[in-house]
Amino acid sequence: GGMSASGQLGDLTAQDMYTVPGQPYEMVGLREDEQSLLTFQYNSPSDAERSRLRAAMQCDSSLRLRMSSVRVSYWHPAFMRTVSYLQDGVLGALVSATASTVVQVARSVLSNGAGEASAIALDVEVGSPLLLLPAEANSPDGLRADLGSIAIRNGLEWRAEPAKSDGSEASHALLDCISVTVGQMQLCALLPFVDDPEGADRQSSMIEDVSLHVSIERGLGISADRALAVAATGSELVCTCAKTQYDLLMLVAAHNLAGGADTITSHRSHDEKSASGEEHNPGKPTTFTLDFDLPLVAVSLFGAVPNASQDTQLALVTMYRLRVSSERHDDQSSALLIRLESLQITDAVNKGRRLLNSISMQPEGDGGEKAIIQMQYLQNLGSESDELQLRFNHLHLEWNPVTIAALLSFVRPSPRGASVAVVRDAKDSEGQDRMRLTASTLSPTEVVVEEHYTEAVRAVGGRGRGIDVRVQLEALSASLNFEGSGGQQLALFAMRELLAHVSMPPCGGMSASGQLGDLTAQDMYTVPGQPYEMVGLREDEQSLLTFQYNSPSDAERSRLRAAMQCDSSLRLRMSSVRVSYWHPAFMRTVSYLQDGVLGALVSATASTVVQVARSVLSNGAGEASAIALDVEVGSPLLLLPAEANSPDGLRADLGSIAIRNGLEWRAEPAKSDGSEASHALLDCISVTVGQMQLCALLPFVDDPEGADRQSSMIEDVSLHVSIERGLGISADRALAVAATGSELVCTCAKTQYDLLMLVAAHNLAGGADTITSHRSHDEKSASGEEHNPGKPTTFTLDFDLPLVAVSLFGAVPNASQDTQLALVTMYRLRVSSERHDDQSSALLIRLESLQITDAVNKGRRLLNSISMQPEGDGGEKAIIQMQYLQNLGSESDELQLRFNHLHLEWNPVTIAALLSFVRPSPRGASVAVVRDAKDSEGQDRMRLTASTLSPTEVVVEEHYTEAVRAVGGRGRGIDVRVQLEALSASLNFEGSGGQQLALFAMRELLAHVSMPPCGGMSASG
Repeated sequence: GGMSASGQLGDLTAQDMYTVPGQPYEMVGLREDEQSLLTFQYNSPSDAERSRLRAAMQCDSSLRLRMSSVRVSYWHPAFMRTVSYLQDGVLGALVSATASTVVQVARSVLSNGAGEASAIALDVEVGSPLLLLPAEANSPDGLRADLGSIAIRNGLEWRAEPAKSDGSEASHALLDCISVTVGQMQLCALLPFVDDPEGADRQSSMIEDVSLHVSIERGLGISADRALAVAATGSELVCTCAKTQYDLLMLVAAHNLAGGADTITSHRSHDEKSASGEEHNPGKPTTFTLDFDLPLVAVSLFGAVPNASQDTQLALVTMYRLRVSSERHDDQSSALLIRLESLQITDAVNKGRRLLNSISMQPEGDGGEKAIIQMQYLQNLGSESDELQLRFNHLHLEWNPVTIAALLSFVRPSPRGASVAVVRDAKDSEGQDRMRLTASTLSPTEVVVEEHYTEAVRAVGGRGRGIDVRVQLEALSASLNFEGSGGQQLALFAMRELLAHVSMPPCGGMSASGQLGDLTAQDMYTVPGQPYEMVGLREDEQSLLTFQYNSPSDAERSRLRAAMQCDSSLRLRMSSVRVSYWHPAFMRTVSYLQDGVLGALVSATASTVVQVARSVLSNGAGEASAIALDVEVGSPLLLLPAEANSPDGLRADLGSIAIRNGLEWRAEPAKSDGSEASHALLDCISVTVGQMQLCALLPFVDDPEGADRQSSMIEDVSLHVSIERGLGISADRALAVAATGSELVCTCAKTQYDLLMLVAAHNLAGGADTITSHRSHDEKSASGEEHNPGKPTTFTLDFDLPLVAVSLFGAVPNASQDTQLALVTMYRLRVSSERHDDQSSALLIRLESLQITDAVNKGRRLLNSISMQPEGDGGEKAIIQMQYLQNLGSESDELQLRFNHLHLEWNPVTIAALLSFVRPSPRGASVAVVRDAKDSEGQDRMRLTASTLSPTEVVVEEHYTEAVRAVGGRGRGIDVRVQLEALSASLNFEGSGGQQLALFAMRELLAHVSMPPCGGMSASG
């Protein structure tokens, strides 16, 4: 009984005869200097001896194998074609039957009864296999992986097993423990050299001397149902990667591994495999566990930086303890877990400062292990969808512009039309055509790297299953640093507690929900050493927002669109946010976000969002897509400080905001151009804003913490905005925006007015800031950011306020405290605007009535408007009208001002008090509040006093010119036309109860002032 077998195999080769016509190449063969492929020796004793060995828990047979080094040139399309050929037709049936027979024989040999177990004593050594990954078929240029020496040994072990979580008792297991050792693995790039094709230094090393140890444990005999366990650990992996190596790596991935350079179908589809029953067979024993652990992965990136004559180190990417775990069960369910304990990127350009840093936190219930990044993929064939869980801990990014630009240039693919192409222009050592890489224009059949990303994704997907994605981000912060400043910060952004769940079922459609705990932005630059929060949550708020989006399957969306209903929905709840708006800081941040690489990323992201939104919102000429909106936003708080990081300024509570919408099929009247009446499908969006308030945060000298420093100016103003946009066949209809507000009643004391002017000059006009905050209009125009005729901008705007009433309080002679000076009342203030596809626009401001009541003189009228009906204006009255017309086809804009009949009562005391009210504080004196008097109820009364300004403070009047420059400077001319119907003024004696001295009047004033862009001025009238 028994059997012994030995022998050798001289060589085994496989040649690809098809990919490169007339130039076959060797896919598999021996490496140079090898004479024989393998020798083997197998021994199996008699049945009686094997039974004795198994009873003694020893291996009952042995295999000794010595295999030489083989060389594999792996061109993915060719291998897939060969595999497909071996699986198809009669040959496929023969291969399948042979494999099945081998498996059955192996099982019968390896298992002889429930209480016995068979195992082969393994003694296997394999020389270093060489794997070549060419960039093109039969090309010497690509990647060269030396997989190192391989040794396989095993032994039997009787091991105590702990009690399981299901309550079963502790036991023992008989295990076949197989040890696989791989040493001295290497990876290098075979770079294309144009000047020296045969240059020895074309082999550029990337990874050297990496070792790997794999432990495989399989149950024997009574332990045969134990899961196959595979555990692998690697040595520290240190990699250097230059730009040339990275480009070659991407080219190999796209042209070879993703099959981008091959035009022939290389393998059958998933559906064909499933139909033939080859892919899923629940009877196959597939239960196993896998653990792979790398203690350290370090990658040095080398590339070009400004003002450097040669490539230099850009960054060092360091990952500590990368761990991959996997489980697969008999029911084909599986789980994959990838964990990374720490991630750091060192900025080699900026003296080794940290570019990206991970702050590991211990997750709950995770055995005390730390993980900065964790990905878990769960698959259960009993359900329709797989599950992907992504968890990120605390990450911090230092955005250093030069380094980020260099890194993005490093990973950016070659520009379109110029990539790595293959030519034949040299002979190898045997006189055959040699293929090498050089930079040249691609032929029509060749495609650059970036075009294959989508194909690569399709190659690994397409299984017809749904997926649930759950994302959790503990915290992410990013510091925006100035270029070449040694790490000087501009701003610090941070978000925390991001949770998102996206579900894409196999039937189509998508649902997404989640929340964001907080989003903050800090100004780190304006006040050195005193950062302040520009954006953040208001007090008592715990979470920033929650959202829920739902989009059904394509069939259901088509049905909803046909029924003129919204085909998707969005529900958003946002808490109250606090914005401290210091205009120079915001402009600096906006400019930073628009400049350089970050600007390109922001622009590209915005462009992508717009394109996706357009594709979602437009599905054919006869169909229309609309999202059902249900949005509620808590009261945003806007702070406008008089100085950066100052508690004094204006406080605007913007009120609760609600957004809803609905679809409407509306009859449209006939147009003036003679077209007939029609119908339009409209998405009518309603925006309601309630309880808006404005108050002044006044500076107190004597009591900085005084509770009454908050002085109200406007209370409980509401606003309703209606937006109408055309859908489907009505998509070319102008976007119409109409807004109406409630009555606006404002009280304004001298202290509040001075603070308002100070905020306007120091903050909004940037007068207190000495740093350039944004690019000029010329720079924007040159970069093509401001004007793009291709953008659809046609819209109309109508804004209507029925009443605006402003009460002015200030000082008058012989009064112990501030008193009401005047009441300014405006009836029906209306703003209209139109903008067209050719970028021409019109702005119209109309006021029906203006009255100023003299509160000092017993409520007599100070200014009165006598409204006259303007011609051809539909019967509407306007006392003041301003129209601004802009046409980019002409060099000048046009401003038209029209005043109707105005009458002024010149009461000296009141006029003097009003002029004192609006007059800026004198140089060296600013706004300060003290308590030194009591009002009628015994409360502290507020008044202004002169206090010396600090050197950084600048008085209001010095910034008027700067404010004008900030809103102008567009390099266009202007025509101004002024018309005054009539103006009269009564000069009254002081304290005479309205006794007149004289009456002045003028009428029919016409003036035309022209200021062309080339300079100069003409005026007539």
